[in-house]
Amino acid sequence: MPYFFLGVFLGFCLFIALYCTAHSEYGRQLVKSECVLKEKTILLNFMHSLYDGISYKLDMDAVYQRIVHGSRISTLGASARFFRYDADTKELVASAKEGAFPLFKTKVRPELSKAAFLSLLNKGETFFLNENFIGRCAQDFRTYLLGKEDLKLLVKNSASKAKIKQLLISPILFKNELFGIIVVVNSMQSNGFSSEICGLLRSICEQAGIVLNNVRQLQRLFESQKLKFDLEIANHIQMYLLPQAHKLAVKGVEMHIKYKPSQKIGGDFYDIIVLDPDRTIVIIGDVAGHGISAALIMARILSYIRHYVPIKQRPSNILKFLNQVMYGTMPEHLFITMLCAIIDTKNNTIEFSRAGHEYPFFIHDRRVFSLKVPGMALGLMPSEIFDGFIKDFKVPFLPGDTFMLFTDGLTESRNFKRMEFSNENLKKSILSNIDKSVEDINENIVKDVLEYMRNKGFSDDYTLMTFRNNKNIAKV
Repeated sequence: MPYFFLGVFLGFCLFIALYCTAHSEYGRQLVKSECVLKEKTILLNFMHSLYDGISYKLDMDAVYQRIVHGSRISTLGASARFFRYDADTKELVASAKEGAFPLFKTKVRPELSKAAFLSLLNKGETFFLNENFIGRCAQDFRTYLLGKEDLKLLVKNSASKAKIKQLLISPILFKNELFGIIVVVNSMQSNGFSSEICGLLRSICEQAGIVLNNVRQLQRLFESQKLKFDLEIANHIQMYLLPQAHKLAVKGVEMHIKYKPSQKIGGDFYDIIVLDPDRTIVIIGDVAGHGISAALIMARILSYIRHYVPIKQRPSNILKFLNQVMYGTMPEHLFITMLCAIIDTKNNTIEFSRAGHEYPFFIHDRRVFSLKVPGMALGLMPSEIFDGFIKDFKVPFLPGDTFMLFTDGLTESRNFKRMEFSNENLKKSILSNIDKSVEDINENIVKDVLEYMRNKGFSDDYTLMTFRNNKNIAKV
């Protein structure tokens, strides 16, 4: 009988022990769940604050400020600062802050005024990679919780050393790409920063990295759309600067012009200026390269052409004047090739001068001739040298003759073997279309070039200008 009661007593004790253990575990799980819920609430509020700021189109500095505020409030820190990583200089630059964030390495002179000291505090410090614990955090991507022993080595400023008790340092990353470092100084709780708080800051920084990456992608998208819009406007302006080919007419001459920039804007240009009923100036040019810089120079030289070309009259004088005003005012890597011609339908002649441009083609009696005359590109040499290379040349332009100007965007187009279309292939294309209208000649030349490239598209701007003397030619 005594053994029975002893067994009951021991069973009861075991039951009580199991119950207490289960209750204690339940309590721990409950506390843990409450902590997890609290952490999730903090993170959700933090993310809401950041995305709310983005929706109001805050700039990056304002987003940094919200990250600092969320980090300090969530960790119950006394002050916090964000050090932005500059990938170009490999530096961590003091950015947004909250609270009286101290100086770590700057030694403050006793005679420094209060205003100067506050200015130093506000500006903050810059750290290199692996310099101090802040730089080390940026190298190894770890979160640090530093106490007094670590701070003895970290803090050089004696005034700050006495005030700093703990530091929380955590990197803000997205897929191993560093945006910056968050540093939180001193906990406002008596027991200081805990490992849970350390984990919370790490989670906040992970979410901040996602947000900053999204902001950056949005900025890039906005900038690309803005650039696209700006290029559209620039394209319209450039088209406005160039004469409208379909509205041009030269007495006694059948003409057609094809122009296409490889991008929205280009460096090719042309102009046609009527001097009198019998004489017309024709200009074609190419600024080295293409894109925005070439387009700006193209716009500038067109303005000179419109204002000064009618005064100069002779092709060589026009080129000499343009070189004089352009030399020394362009970037070193840029230059301009140009050909200027005067079509005289009264005397049936073409007088032209070449400044390093593609040789013009002349078609007479079903034969194609390349008019190879000397010349130097504009903007490379001063007038003393340039003018010696520039001469006027005159050829007859009889009824039925054709004069063709073009840029190297046509002849230098390459096929899949990296071989250029070349002047020879251009001559063949002209000959195969010689009995057609000048518009059909131009259209078929471009088709031939595209077929040669297997329709992959032009990589450079191209301009093609064709003029045929149809004076006194009976129309069928």
